[in-house]
Amino acid sequence: MRVNAELLVTFLFVFLGIGYLVFAFSTEPTSMIGDSFGYDPGGRLFPVLAGAVMFICSTSVLWQVLRSAPNISKADKQPLMSPLVVSNIVAAFIFILSFRFLGYIIASGLFVCTLICLNQRQFDRTLSFWGAVRANATTLIGLLILYSIGRGIVKLCFSIARNYGQPAFREPIYQAALVLIMTLLAFLLFRSLTRRFNMLTDQRTTVLTSIGIVYGIYILFRQIFLVQLPNGLLFW
Repeated sequence: MRVNAELLVTFLFVFLGIGYLVFAFSTEPTSMIGDSFGYDPGGRLFPVLAGAVMFICSTSVLWQVLRSAPNISKADKQPLMSPLVVSNIVAAFIFILSFRFLGYIIASGLFVCTLICLNQRQFDRTLSFWGAVRANATTLIGLLILYSIGRGIVKLCFSIARNYGQPAFREPIYQAALVLIMTLLAFLLFRSLTRRFNMLTDQRTTVLTSIGIVYGIYILFRQIFLVQLPNGLLFW
């Protein structure tokens, strides 16, 4: 019975991965970076990659279940598919579904922080459920602050270029450099503030790691390569 339930769940995620790939390829192709030399990967890139990752992971889990099924006995109390694997797959599925609605910053921040908390808890039992919730909330606040600072700098650069005739402030590399400098300063300030909030060392490390990964990718792709990442709920 347990094997049948595990097969049902893994088959479900395999078909969901296939379905999301079909959906990604059926969407209207759009420009991602506006490249005029033929190097634009297109707006389907991230949905296709997300669907492919989900399909590959689900297929791998399904293969493990099918291979282990003949060897299971009634005395075997160990599950074929651990709760950690299921939790990671569910988190990936929720991330895929909410990516466009929540936007890159919010969805990726919560996803990365959740994955770190889930996998870290296997080795550190002191990380409680509410500790993970607090880490996610702090991560989200930090990312929103950095995003707002970055957007403000970009708007200020365009304003200077328009009002004072400084075309250099329109250049993506120049804007990205300014955003990166201010982001590093804000990140260091945020790091010092987290030490005053009575957070555990593991929680603080989880928060800072999540913010660094998500916003670092944002600066690289959005500010430098001009990739059109979905804003989602972020309207400013």
